[in-house]
Amino acid sequence: MTYKSPRRKLQDKLAKECMDLWQQIVKKRAKYKCEITGQKGVIHAHHIWHRRNFPILRYNPHNGVCLHKDEHYRLHKQGEGELMGVLIKQRGQQWFDDIMETKRNNEGYQYTVEILQGIKIGLETMLKGIK
Repeated sequence: MTYKSPRRKLQDKLAKECMDLWQQIVKKRAKYKCEITGQKGVIHAHHIWHRRNFPILRYNPHNGVCLHKDEHYRLHKQGEGELMGVLIKQRGQQWFDDIMETKRNNEGYQYTVEILQGIKIGLETMLKGIK
């Protein structure tokens, strides 16, 4: 087992809590149904731009879409070409422009404990505000 400092353990815990909140927001915002097919059932919160490639978007709910598990698997297998068109139609061009601007600021982004604490508070507030 690899040693982790107490600070690193806290950082990992906060990162998991933030990801859990992100998933809850994406699903609740979509009223727990697939944003592509409208299906209910087993749904997944999917990152539109991959969280490993664009860490600055990892906890941004605007970078999330709620998908039925079958649609989610299909997208990963066949590609996501049509997804962006559907989302721009649903969410508007301004959504796309805003997320692209954030995406451009991705280089070297790091999640410190302090940043994760702030993100967690923001996500908790956002979750409470979704009807």
